[in-house]
Amino acid sequence: MSRMMKMFKTLREENESIVQLKGICPDGKVPKGLLLEGKRALESEIQDRKDFFSKARELDMVNEAMPHNQQDHQDGGHLQLGSHQSIKSTTSTSS
Repeated sequence: MSRMMKMFKTLREENESIVQLKGICPDGKVPKGLLLEGKRALESEIQDRKDFFSKARELDMVNEAMPHNQQDHQDGGHLQLGSHQSIKSTTSTSS
């Protein structure tokens, strides 16, 4: 009975942290047994998950970068319009 009371107490007091943790867990569920461990365990788990995502994002930045091609390097990094240089306006001035 006291384990159940402790889980409900943690749920009540740490609702915001639990919602945040559920949002960053892949299955949308709080890891098993975490509520029984209390506030410190919740905070630690949230920080661990944030660190994991930060590290993954940092490692993936190379893959997310804009592609470079040979012509960009020759032009000093300036992009040039190709043979289709006309730009059509999407706004109209009619009333």
